[in-house]
Amino acid sequence: MFASCTREYTCQCWIKYSGAPGLPDSTLHEYPIRDSKKNAKKICKDNSYQAEQNGIQTKEDCALY
Repeated sequence: MFASCTREYTCQCWIKYSGAPGLPDSTLHEYPIRDSKKNAKKICKDNSYQAEQNGIQTKEDCALY
């Protein structure tokens, strides 16, 4: 029986704001995930989201590296 190989991956999340002048620039957040590649990819991707409040859109797009 083979176990999944566990290693450390980097999840990169770009956060972008739109909908009004003067919003912060896009930012990049990185954090480590120690798991199998399949699980790490899912954990990372699950952090992506889109939201809108008072006409301001926030989009966080995450990918595993």
